[in-house]
Amino acid sequence: MEAEWPLATVSKLHKDSVMRSVAVLCAVVVCTLASCATEVEVPEPEEEESPPLKLSEEDELAVDACVAAGLCLVDDTQRAPKKPPKPTQRQLCIAGCEGGTDAIQAFCRLLPNPALKAGCWAASYAGKQVCKGWCLWNFN
Repeated sequence: MEAEWPLATVSKLHKDSVMRSVAVLCAVVVCTLASCATEVEVPEPEEEESPPLKLSEEDELAVDACVAAGLCLVDDTQRAPKKPPKPTQRQLCIAGCEGGTDAIQAFCRLLPNPALKAGCWAASYAGKQVCKGWCLWNFN
């Protein structure tokens, strides 16, 4: 008598599980025909290293929201590393102040607003603390 396996059940099984099931099934059939009483060795599945998943930014946000809500679990080792956030104008300005006069003046040259640019140049000569204060005052 043949056992019928629904196709949906078989297709949902992982490749290794199918291979193990086939090995056990074959061993049972062979032992039944030969009426043996020995134990059958079942091969262990080989672990394959899968590449990191590449999700779109929208999917990343959806997964993060799902995890934060406690609705799903994610193996973070399988996720592609996130890109660091782009630095803000305030962070760039403060880094320029900490880098010295040349660094802050290089930042000032990139500012499009002439009034802001003039204030930046003035702050670059006033000292590190004044420069940082100017950055905090002018950039959100």
